[in-house]
Amino acid sequence: MSFCSWPSWPRGQRWSHSSIRCWRSLMFGELMDMPNVRELAESDFASTFRLLTVFAYGTYADYLAEARNLPPLTEAQNKLRYLSVVTLAAKVKYIPYAVLLDALALRNMRQLEDLVIEAVYANVLRGSLDQRNQLLEVDYSIGQDIQRQDLRAIARTLQEWCVGCEVVLSSIEEQVNRANQHKEQ
Repeated sequence: MSFCSWPSWPRGQRWSHSSIRCWRSLMFGELMDMPNVRELAESDFASTFRLLTVFAYGTYADYLAEARNLPPLTEAQNKLRYLSVVTLAAKVKYIPYAVLLDALALRNMRQLEDLVIEAVYANVLRGSLDQRNQLLEVDYSIGQDIQRQDLRAIARTLQEWCVGCEVVLSSIEEQVNRANQHKEQ
């Protein structure tokens, strides 16, 4: 759908709707930083801005919690469920079917498996369905938009990772030194 198809809507409103509707658009943070899109938050189109915020930083459960105040989702907007799987995959690599069914408000395993398969074909994630243990094993998932308030936690995680790398490097150097000493004897 063209941006010009809604001439009476503000530009930010058209861009927001187009990006939400566009099947391949999965990142929304840059759009939310645009001044004419940010202006929607304080306008008659605040519900569209809030929906865009849910797509950028939230989950399907967040949408359901606010559904009364948000525009309805179309079938093409099933991608919010994909993004919800990405949110879960950022925390754990083995996601029980029960957790997914609940988080995605799906009724049965078939719907869940179809959704995961669609997400794989859409290159949102790579993984495998373990039907025996009822788990989704995630090998890879796309990155997700982050909020400014998350930057401290990300920096802390990276700092902890760096400290861990230094410990491992020190241990390897120590083992190399011991091996060299043993070799010289």
